[in-house]
Amino acid sequence: MNAPTVLIDGSLTRERLACALRAAAGERWCGETVQIKGPTRSRDMALYTTEGIVFIEYDDAIHYTDPFRIRIDREQDRIAEKHGHRIIRFPYWLQLDTQTFRRFFELTATVTQEIPHGFSPNAVFPAAFCEAGLKRFIRELQGLPRPTGDAVARSLRMRVAEYGLARVLPESLWHVAETTSPRSFQCF
Repeated sequence: MNAPTVLIDGSLTRERLACALRAAAGERWCGETVQIKGPTRSRDMALYTTEGIVFIEYDDAIHYTDPFRIRIDREQDRIAEKHGHRIIRFPYWLQLDTQTFRRFFELTATVTQEIPHGFSPNAVFPAAFCEAGLKRFIRELQGLPRPTGDAVARSLRMRVAEYGLARVLPESLWHVAETTSPRSFQCF
């Protein structure tokens, strides 16, 4: 069976992610705005796997900048996991390509995407992240495959050149603007 081809036209959004997952997952696609067991709560989208249903959240900037939102996310994830559900959170600063598609969703597809991973000129930059959001960003960045993490770090250096260090990175990460490795991202 041939892997499906998925074209992402423009920057990744929740809607484009759902469309790509629907196309690649076929019968494994559960849909969008899926209800979970436990407290009344819906998730952005879901897939069937051999282990059960996996819920997927596309996390935009507020999931990094608002401590209250982050606390709610953690509690909702804890409850979902207590009920046996796995949660995948896909950050807004990543794009979808063949590697991220396989790594995050365990789906095989040939993904065509012209927008690189990282922070576009009009994105919310890590300088605006709250402490919990910054820690999450660093943890996620350090866990990425090297080519993906390098692309994100490269985008940050480009934004620093355009807007200045203080507007793009918090002071605790200023050293990153002078290095090439996302592994050098350390929190505080």
